[in-house]
Amino acid sequence: MNFEQAISEHFKKQIDTVLPYLTKQLIRELKDQIKTESNDLWSTAEIAEYCGVHKQKVYLLTNNPTFPASVVLPKNESDNFSPKWYAKDVKQWVALHREKRAI
Repeated sequence: MNFEQAISEHFKKQIDTVLPYLTKQLIRELKDQIKTESNDLWSTAEIAEYCGVHKQKVYLLTNNPTFPASVVLPKNESDNFSPKWYAKDVKQWVALHREKRAI
């Protein structure tokens, strides 16, 4: 086996290893996009989990004037209300602000 064949074989093995992983990642991301294109609503806890931050940080983020508006829904038939945010809007906001390193 000459040098070119060895290099070719080496890269083929790497591609064979990486391709299934990348395919799974792509499928996971596409499923996630399809799911959030619906009207999924997220709580502060779900936003915290998505962003990888503490719930207290989410309270700060949601008070940012550029953060998407919340949808206020009744909570357990009491006078308390629980704000929710559309997942797709949160994801778009997070993507924009992560580029700016604000999160």
